[in-house]
Amino acid sequence: MGKKNTTFAMIILIIGVFMSALDNGIIASALSTINYSFKVSEVQGTWGITGYTLGMAITTPIIGKLADKFGRRKLFLIEIGIFALGSLLVALSPSFSLFLAARLIQSVGGGGIFIIAPVMFYRHTLRRSRAGYWAPWEQLMGLLQ
Repeated sequence: MGKKNTTFAMIILIIGVFMSALDNGIIASALSTINYSFKVSEVQGTWGITGYTLGMAITTPIIGKLADKFGRRKLFLIEIGIFALGSLLVALSPSFSLFLAARLIQSVGGGGIFIIAPVMFYRHTLRRSRAGYWAPWEQLMGLLQ
């Protein structure tokens, strides 16, 4: 893979991880508005965050194994699609129950993105150039914490 293609691939991977990681932060900061809109308590509302995190934790090892079996690139694209579908459903949810279900769908995509992207990163970069690509990746993770 040439330098231009590697850079493009790294940008795509970073955007995917950024969107997946940023998602819980966005929901956390909008939680009071979400709770008010769906007329749920703070305790109930936090399930929007907990469900996403739990869904990612459960699906990450499963998606990792599937990526090894069926191919990382294909599964990464599927995971981006699942995440996008979940995001659309979250935005259009008319009830809190559907909101939670959409967050779980979103978490399947997010978990897959998180597990596949670093492996693809290492597979598509040469050892001598990894640091140059990895530095922005780590900076991004630091910003999202």
